Amino acid sequence: MNPLFRILALGGLLSWAASCDYIDKPLKNGVLPPPDTTTVIRKALIEDFTGHRCKNCPKASKEIAKIDSLLPGRSVAVAIHAGSDALTAPDSTNGYPTEFRTPEGDVLKQFFRVSFQPAGMVSRLDYGPSGAAHLKLFSSWPSLVSQINLEPATVELEIDGAYNSATRVLSGTVRSTLLAASNADLRICLWLCESDIIAPQLLPDDTRDSAYVHHNVFRTSLNTAFGTVLSPNGGADGQNFDTPFSYTIPSGTDGYVAENCKLVVFVYDNATQEVLQTEEVAVGSL
Repeated sequence: MNPLFRILALGGLLSWAASCDYIDKPLKNGVLPPPDTTTVIRKALIEDFTGHRCKNCPKASKEIAKIDSLLPGRSVAVAIHAGSDALTAPDSTNGYPTEFRTPEGDVLKQFFRVSFQPAGMVSRLDYGPSGAAHLKLFSSWPSLVSQINLEPATVELEIDGAYNSATRVLSGTVRSTLLAASNADLRICLWLCESDIIAPQLLPDDTRDSAYVHHNVFRTSLNTAFGTVLSPNGGADGQNFDTPFSYTIPSGTDGYVAENCKLVVFVYDNATQEVLQTEEVAVGSL
């Protein structure tokens, strides 16, 4: 069993948004320093609905890379290929043979009423039973991530995980700790994503890049598209909830490169769908 691997959402945050008048820890070479170890920060979950035949989708992917550079350690990204439209479906005849779609991704696309791509949700802010206010253009993602980072964290996540390369079993426990009393219906999701997948992608100039590198691709959920109940009635400040997990990463022709995968964990309020906290761990580091 590998040693305990713990990921903590830690660090004081200072906004880099243009609206700020004063920053006492300025950017160094254009990059905000990594979080310190004094305060739990609220990280943002970016759910990027994308497609390999969507020519503007690479722009959204570049925006995520920009956010990672400017705000390191303050967001977690997932690229969701979903639906039966021409932007996401494989098309071997025209050079797009890869099947990125998943049953869970299709469920999420339908539930969140995604009707265009690229479209994204940032911690699922502004979700409602109708309309599309929660679907954000990628140009707004950096400011929304910064906004979320500045808000007090109400949940802390710790991942105690291990990966057995011989059996390909990923297992462990996620501990969720409430940092404020809550009476919300809390749910927890555990998703597996894969990066460094080389497959064709349509580019903004209408050319096809056959060696495009796809990142953060949603592969599967360990506990359904909408997760499982963490606590139906919230809990007291400081209360802990443990969620065990075990998953065998597929191998073979249709398998995943485990060393390029990451486990994404997030807790959300089921009434509002807002993501309260998120963390990730690289399988290759376990």
